[in-house]
Amino acid sequence: MCPTCRVGQMREAHATYTQWYEGELIVVPNVPAQVCDYCDEVHYHPVVLERLNQLLWAEMKPSETGRSVQRTVHWPSA
Repeated sequence: MCPTCRVGQMREAHATYTQWYEGELIVVPNVPAQVCDYCDEVHYHPVVLERLNQLLWAEMKPSETGRSVQRTVHWPSA
């Protein structure tokens, strides 16, 4: 049962992970997730979130202006 709407069921699916970082939107498509079949609430397993953090922040490098450079990050395919 979905913890948000308490109506739908959480199903294994893929979702687009988004996060704002220093005014820039970081988008990672096709990330494994559980998605509610009623309200579309998305939940990521803690292991998936840890892997996302590794992928995202390993790719961020300081620029000459002190801001981080955003690089395209893709979820590894199975």
